[in-house]
Amino acid sequence: MKRSRIIFSSSLRAGSQHERSNHGYYCMKPCVTFILLLISLIASGQDAELPREYFNHAWEVVSDPKDASYYRTVEEKEGLVLMNDYFISGQLEEHSEFRVVDGLLVKDGRTVIYYPDGALKRDGTFEKDAATGIHTFYYTTGKPRLVRRHNGDKITYIHYWSPTGQELIPNGNGLVVHEPINNTVAHDYVKDSISVVQYEVKTLTHDTLYTLTDTPPEFKGGLKAMSKAVGQTLKYPAPARSAGAQGVTFIMFVVEVDGSITNAEIRRGFDMYCDQEALRTVKAIANWKPGKVNGKVVRCRFVLPIRFKLG
Repeated sequence: MKRSRIIFSSSLRAGSQHERSNHGYYCMKPCVTFILLLISLIASGQDAELPREYFNHAWEVVSDPKDASYYRTVEEKEGLVLMNDYFISGQLEEHSEFRVVDGLLVKDGRTVIYYPDGALKRDGTFEKDAATGIHTFYYTTGKPRLVRRHNGDKITYIHYWSPTGQELIPNGNGLVVHEPINNTVAHDYVKDSISVVQYEVKTLTHDTLYTLTDTPPEFKGGLKAMSKAVGQTLKYPAPARSAGAQGVTFIMFVVEVDGSITNAEIRRGFDMYCDQEALRTVKAIANWKPGKVNGKVVRCRFVLPIRFKLG
């Protein structure tokens, strides 16, 4: 029997609850169906019609195409795995390139995203699931909206224009107020071309939730204490171990001003047993210091990655 090894990832970060198109956060779409489609493609042969998987407006899998808002195809070509997502109209919504790296399927290559009418929305490249290089975003009118450079964890804002073409961050400084998405208005304070504070305001309740603070939330006792707490609480699920499942589960939650956590949920997962175990563990080790902005305690959203690895 293989020994199991659970690795706690230290890449902690605040996180947005959903894709904010103004920031260009990549939308977390289902990955399991991507793999199943690839298996189906291999089984049926390259010359067969590409199999489709259908999704509703929330990117949940549906069996009846009549209930779908999107569909997906996957194909292999010249060493790449190509994922194409379409609006149900047949208009391409996203084209992304993937590769198998260290036995895992990761986004590695160009990604292009479109609006429903076919207008370009975003264009950029990824390396091992991380955005890299220049990424350009566009308004529905076709006018450029944002240009930024990705270099590891560092994001540099080069330009940010209003719909009328006004530069919103002259000399790399300014507050960007984004268009409402799902009754939420995102705000970005940019200093020296770097976003230093991000927050969202609900248009109906005016509740404010920060997604990036100058002092981020921290587990009491620091990373070492958290690693110990995770190690003592997290158990590798037997079904996942038997199946050889390994990967990373991302748990998202809100750290309240009193240090408690609320709204914990699976942001992105890879195995239902591991995902539920990661969620259970995060809820069990709730012991946080809240985030701060200019010395003031604030509510902050946080994403915690937990890696499961067999060894």
